Amino acid sequence: MNETKKLKEELLIVKLNLLNQMHENTTEQSSAIQAKEEKQLTQLIKARDTIIQQIRKADEKIKQIPLQGSENEKVIEIKQQVENRLKEIYAIDQKNIKDVKVMKDELEASMRHVNQGKKALTNGYFKQMPQLGGYFIDKKIGK
Repeated sequence: MNETKKLKEELLIVKLNLLNQMHENTTEQSSAIQAKEEKQLTQLIKARDTIIQQIRKADEKIKQIPLQGSENEKVIEIKQQVENRLKEIYAIDQKNIKDVKVMKDELEASMRHVNQGKKALTNGYFKQMPQLGGYFIDKKIGK
């Protein structure tokens, strides 16, 4: 009975540590978004997915532990820390989502501008005009 509480406490500490890593990752994502570093952002998102998978595994293990009586103060304290960390991550994520939408809109505007320039070049300056008249052949040169 006491060992299950100890195991649950250890798993919650693992989850809290993973959430701290996720918080750091989310903060780095925010910096990458501000610096418009798409490659770094992509790497951070992949790393975040790995952390999320690890958190899910820890959650599954926590759910498998049977509830026996009331939880001790240490477990309640860790659960509160987990909840607070999740709220902080959520707040940063919401800000990141808004910033990424702005970044996406800027990129779309830039792409439209490039496409307009491409059309102007291909339909204007570099457009091949069809031959409308006949060709003039000088027969005197060949004799």
